[in-house]
Amino acid sequence: MNIKINEYKLPMDKSGPYGITVGPNGAMWFTESRGNKIGRITSKGEITEYLLPTLDAEPLIIAKGIDGALWFTEYKANKIGKISIEGKRPIIPWI
Repeated sequence: MNIKINEYKLPMDKSGPYGITVGPNGAMWFTESRGNKIGRITSKGEITEYLLPTLDAEPLIIAKGIDGALWFTEYKANKIGKISIEGKRPIIPWI
């Protein structure tokens, strides 16, 4: 059995990638607990990061909801966030 493993370096050192899930458009979305960001990586390895406005929120878990949006936890901020994917840039409202 031949197994190929690809690794992708994130733009920010020590950003603390943690949770990962597949988005409704096929890209992978992940949290950066130390970077305070939500990231997106395409099948071609293109990475885009979205900074959370809550300072030191420490996003951890991310999951796709039945509404098609991506939901994530902000551990230190004691919040739940939602990413609605519309166009190229997601909309991030806070609960």
